[in-house]
Amino acid sequence: MSLNESTVEAAALEWFTTLGYAVGHESQLAPGEAAAEPDSFGDVVLVERLRAAIARLNPYCVRPRQELKFEQEWEAWTDQNGRGRV
Repeated sequence: MSLNESTVEAAALEWFTTLGYAVGHESQLAPGEAAAEPDSFGDVVLVERLRAAIARLNPYCVRPRQELKFEQEWEAWTDQNGRGRV
């Protein structure tokens, strides 16, 4: 068995599926497609998903506080990675 990119990708997708993640395909989610989430391929953080996760994990936290948490997480990520867009 040879180990190449498609073998690794298939194994990773199967692993994430068993962990409960939904698998999407580029042809559906890429910028410009109907279900696209990022505006460009340079957007590595799905901002609306991050905001939704913060709200879901902090249900008793008022919206302005959730936005503050988002800004803190975004700042920490961009400081660590040196890039990003909101």
